[in-house]
Amino acid sequence: MTRSEHNGQDDELDAFMAGQDALSRQLAALSQPESTKGVDDAIMASIAAQLALEAARPAGGQPGLRCAGRAH
Repeated sequence: MTRSEHNGQDDELDAFMAGQDALSRQLAALSQPESTKGVDDAIMASIAAQLALEAARPAGGQPGLRCAGRAH
């Protein structure tokens, strides 16, 4: 891939991410489904649990991501 080809791809990606190309405008025009209260509650409970774990970690403790009860 030449430098100009790479720069062209960067420009296309930048336009997409900024919502300035046809595809991003088409995607933005699609209706977006609302999440259910159960999904929202589960996400918020997961966030609260993670924050509680982080607050309980001793200063200088090892950070770690937790997902579904498992350390990663």
